[in-house]
Amino acid sequence: MLSCSAAAANPDDSRVTTETTTTAYALVGITRGTNLAAMTKTGGYTDDSRLEIIRANDLAAICTTIDPAGMTGDRGERNLGDISWLTPRVVRHDEILAAATDLGPVMPVAFGSVFSSPESVTERLTRNADAITRFLDKIDAAAEFALTLAATPEAVRAAEQPKRTAASGADYLRSKLKRDEPQRSPLADATSTIAATLRPLALDAVARKIVRAETDEGHMMLANWAFLVADDGREAFENAIADEQATRRNHGLLLTLTGPWPAYSFCPSLA
Repeated sequence: MLSCSAAAANPDDSRVTTETTTTAYALVGITRGTNLAAMTKTGGYTDDSRLEIIRANDLAAICTTIDPAGMTGDRGERNLGDISWLTPRVVRHDEILAAATDLGPVMPVAFGSVFSSPESVTERLTRNADAITRFLDKIDAAAEFALTLAATPEAVRAAEQPKRTAASGADYLRSKLKRDEPQRSPLADATSTIAATLRPLALDAVARKIVRAETDEGHMMLANWAFLVADDGREAFENAIADEQATRRNHGLLLTLTGPWPAYSFCPSLA
């Protein structure tokens, strides 16, 4: 299965081997295929590779030619673990995506999606044409933004402190009756409120995996969201985040917005 949300070398085409082919095709992105001729004049991942546009009806796959031995088999595994080999190719992958996005909506494909031939690329596009087209329609005049929420150590400690002792007998009884009820953390409440406030301002939103438990500053990560925001709604979205930042900062909650990014978080998985 080819997924544009996770990188994997040779995810779908077992025919890509050094014994059967001398040139393979790394898929970078998929678009509607207009105004792409100039892109083929630029290089691929390396000086000795080239960009090729492989078409399937109204869709076009932006590919770079590669030496299959470099991204498959044992050598490929070693290369993908070698930062000095991997970094310039991933940077070039992102540069190609950025150039294509300037020409229109693009479905980004994660680095490492390798095909043995133009025909295998065409077959994959044709099989998933409806899902790809719906995605391109969805992200037209829109972009992905990443938003993280973190809490300072002081805010974490405050949320973990026991509630103040009941001030009266009635308060004590009410507290006793609620003792066995599940208690929501103030941090969880704040996280839910922020998400509920921002979600209506976006075309779509997903909660992404928190990769690191703490930031470099020692703040605890609470949430890692991706929002798909329409171009004409970007100002309202950013203003709402600024309001939340101003309100939450006094309580030790820190919101960080980055983007726009390629819309990896909203890509369909392509079988």
